[in-house]
Amino acid sequence: MEMEVDTDKLHSIVLRLCGPEEGAALLAYVNSSSEVRLSELIYKLILGGADRRAVLSELRRLRISDSDIADAFAGAVSSIAMGANNEKTE
Repeated sequence: MEMEVDTDKLHSIVLRLCGPEEGAALLAYVNSSSEVRLSELIYKLILGGADRRAVLSELRRLRISDSDIADAFAGAVSSIAMGANNEKTE
């Protein structure tokens, strides 16, 4: 599923969730891409220090369906877990 999100709204959400320093780094990545997968955005928000429940709340405000959010969270958490497992084996 594709959807467009107002850039200003996305910027304010990222800064609110991650703070100015981590948020600026994430926004640089988002701005350099023509599209960003929701699971990838959630992954980067969580790595940027965002609270998972706050991420959920903000995505709901953007009127993203709960099923799309759930699928994206599953992908993001899986990526985080794989990264943690890779660190253990190194």
